[in-house]
Amino acid sequence: MDITRNSDWSKLCPDLLRKIFKILKSPVDSHRAKTVCSDWYSVWKTCSKRPQCPSWIIHQGDSTTNQSKRKVVGLSKTSYCVASSGYWGLMVDRRLKFYILNLLTKEKINLTSMELKIRGDKVSFQGRDKNSDYGYMVGPSGKDYVSYDDETDYWKNSLAVLLINETTRDYVVAWTFKQKYLFSHKKGNGFWFNMNLNGKNMDVLDMACEKSKLYLFTSDYYIKSFYFSEGSPIEEENPYSNHPFNFVGEPSESV
Repeated sequence: MDITRNSDWSKLCPDLLRKIFKILKSPVDSHRAKTVCSDWYSVWKTCSKRPQCPSWIIHQGDSTTNQSKRKVVGLSKTSYCVASSGYWGLMVDRRLKFYILNLLTKEKINLTSMELKIRGDKVSFQGRDKNSDYGYMVGPSGKDYVSYDDETDYWKNSLAVLLINETTRDYVVAWTFKQKYLFSHKKGNGFWFNMNLNGKNMDVLDMACEKSKLYLFTSDYYIKSFYFSEGSPIEEENPYSNHPFNFVGEPSESV
């Protein structure tokens, strides 16, 4: 039987594709197969038994102990994983250089430098020279010291979210700095956006991203939502804006 060299692999029938996915035991092979094209990905989602991916992928630079050090190829020892989405991690190094990394394929997506112009309210990051141990976040209220010391708490405790489409590589990123600044970045914009408009601090306790929307849970127990359009994020009208989210916890619980 002749096999045409230009066979369109995306036209394989779903039943055959399911048999292919069924014999794949490795999460790496499964991930590669589902990214062949949108048709393969659609069939992959219908499979009941898929290789499980790790629930969490965490990297926090050098270990301070001698117990079971692990070196992940492709990661800088000065990088932190501040958020994850599927096989992807949002990485940041100590000079506020962000990139998105696929921990399986090592595909890397570099984000716009924070040292370029930041849209929104008047905020800028001054990274100083390469030999410096610190930089500054400059805002309306003055300068905030940015240490490049990897033991500084705000590197490990910064809130961040990442949402990425496995097929198109479209992504949305948001992160907080010292619970004072809130920045966002969307693929195609080519800039970071400061969401602390009118000089108001956005004291965020938690946040989540779904589709093209960012949800914030603030320290005054309100929920805010923003829609990422083609340009800057737009705050949506919230019907519950006058009704704070009340949390009554046990003595050992906290929000």
